Amino acid sequence: RGARETRSQRRRVRRPNVDRDFEAGIHRIMKDFFGWRGRPPLYDERMFERRCRLSRAIVFEIYAKLQYMPFWRRSINALGRPQAYTLQKLVAALRVLAYGTSYDQPGEYVRLGAATVMLATHKFVEFMEEYYQTTYLRPQSIDELKAILRRNVARGVPGCVGSIECTHWTWSACLKGLAGQLQGRGGKRTVVIETVCDADAYIWHFYIGLPGSHNDMNVLNASLLFLDVKEGFWPRRSFTDMVNNRTRRLLYYLSDTGYPGYSIFVQPHFNPNTIKNRTFNRLQEALRKEPERLYAIKRKRFNIALYPARFASMRAIINVGKAVAIMHNMATAHRRSGYLGQMRMQVAA
Repeated sequence: RGARETRSQRRRVRRPNVDRDFEAGIHRIMKDFFGWRGRPPLYDERMFERRCRLSRAIVFEIYAKLQYMPFWRRSINALGRPQAYTLQKLVAALRVLAYGTSYDQPGEYVRLGAATVMLATHKFVEFMEEYYQTTYLRPQSIDELKAILRRNVARGVPGCVGSIECTHWTWSACLKGLAGQLQGRGGKRTVVIETVCDADAYIWHFYIGLPGSHNDMNVLNASLLFLDVKEGFWPRRSFTDMVNNRTRRLLYYLSDTGYPGYSIFVQPHFNPNTIKNRTFNRLQEALRKEPERLYAIKRKRFNIALYPARFASMRAIINVGKAVAIMHNMATAHRRSGYLGQMRMQVAA
C-alpha cells in the first residue's frame, strides 16, 4: 500500500523545468549562420541554403515580419526571466520543415523544448499561408502568362500554360473514423495534392485536402482551377495560337489519360499508329514529366513532404502543404534567373 501511494504521489508531482540556456542557443545560431561580434558566419550562403532550404535574404525578409508578432517576439515570463528569441523559434521551424524531424530533435541545437518547437512550426506555416499565399500561390499575370506561352512555343507546344498532375501524401496519423474514405488503391490513407507548374517547376496552382480515395476526375470536379474554368474566368480568351493551321483561342494544360477529354486538356494519343502521333506522344509525355520533377524537388528540398504526415488534423496537413509550396516558389523565384532555360530565353529574346 505504501509503495502504491508513493507511485501515485510521483505521478502528481510536476516535472521540473529544464534550464534551456537561450543565450547559448542564440549565440550558436548567430555564429553559424549570421556572424557574431564582427566575425563572419561559419557557413557561407550555399551552406546556409542547404541547411535552411531558403536563402539568407528570404529568411531575413520573413524574420522582419515575424519579430514583432505576439508569439514570436521575445517575452518575459512570470518570474521576470527573458524567454526564447525570435530567431531561435524561426530556425527551429525551418529545421522541422527542411529535415522532417520530430519536434524534440531541433531542441538540442536551438535550445528549445519540444512543445515550443511544435507551436513555432504550426505558427510558422499559418504565417506563411496568411502573408505569402496571395503572392506565391496565385494565377499568372498577363506578363507572366506571355512569357510562359513564348517559352512553350519554342518547345513545340503553342498555347500550353503548364502541366497538371496529382500526387498522394500519406497520412500516418489518420483518424480511424476517416480511414475508409482516405484509403487509396495502395491500401494507405492518403491526401490528394493537385498542382500545375511550368518548366522551372514553379507552382501556379496548388490544391490539397481531398481524400485519397478520389481519382483525378473527382479531384478535378472539386478543384478551384476547374471551378474557374466552368465559370468562364479561366483560361484567358485574349490569347491566340496557331496549331495545324488553325487559330485557337483556348489555352490548355498537358495531362495524362486520367483526365476527361475536355479541350483545356491535351492528352497523348491512345493508340498512336502513325509516326506523327508517336512523335507527338513523346513530346507530350516528356513535357508532362514537369509535375513529377516538381514533386521530387519539393520532397528533397523540404523533407517533411517526403515522409508520411504525422499531424493530427486535416487543417494542419493543408497548412503545411501550402507552406511548403510557398517556400518552394520563394526559393525558385530567387534562383530561377540562373536556370539554363531562363538564360536561353534571354539569349533568344
